[in-house]
Amino acid sequence: MTKKSEEANDRTASARLSRAVKHVRETKQLTLVAVAAATGISRNTLFLIETKAANVRLSTIDTLASLMGVNPSQLLEKSPHLSGRLLARASLSQTVAHNIAAFRTSINMSQETLGEAAGLAKGYLSLIEISAPDLKVDTVDAIVDREHCRSNFASRHPREMIGRNLPSGWARPETVPLASVLFFMSGACSSAWLSFELIRWARSGPMLFIEFKPIHAFEAAL
Repeated sequence: MTKKSEEANDRTASARLSRAVKHVRETKQLTLVAVAAATGISRNTLFLIETKAANVRLSTIDTLASLMGVNPSQLLEKSPHLSGRLLARASLSQTVAHNIAAFRTSINMSQETLGEAAGLAKGYLSLIEISAPDLKVDTVDAIVDREHCRSNFASRHPREMIGRNLPSGWARPETVPLASVLFFMSGACSSAWLSFELIRWARSGPMLFIEFKPIHAFEAAL
């Protein structure tokens, strides 16, 4: 497989999940048998996840993340960081539902329009935003792809951002008020919807630093 095709495949949630689950499992020296026994997920399903062939539900990602001691969003990153686990957080279904609603609002698109563009049944997007059902990752990818914004749709809560290499004088992530960041966009999309007023942003290598008003900050690997 060429580098270009590998990068294209990494744009899907299933591909990122595949790479991250295998990486974290091997790093923590867990066998497929051990993971299956601890989670109740069949070895066949785990094998399919690691070979990019499984269209799993968000609750399955929650279960794997709990066993592996990471945040669910870390299993949807190209290069998962193995630190910064929160003791408590919303379920991945709730996080995704909130982010979809925020994304749709930020681009001034109706539920009907976005749902139709994503190939969803009439009224299903409204159900997603209201009740946060246990979606499959391919369904969420279809919604995100509406604007050709390939990203981690389960973007982490600011308080999940570990203060790695924060500039001197910047607040630690623990001081960030409860709110959610929608997406860290890359490629075709260069902006991010935020629930705070954005003052400025600056890129330093692979890191994106964001300053809010009042001044609170966190960082994220892109």
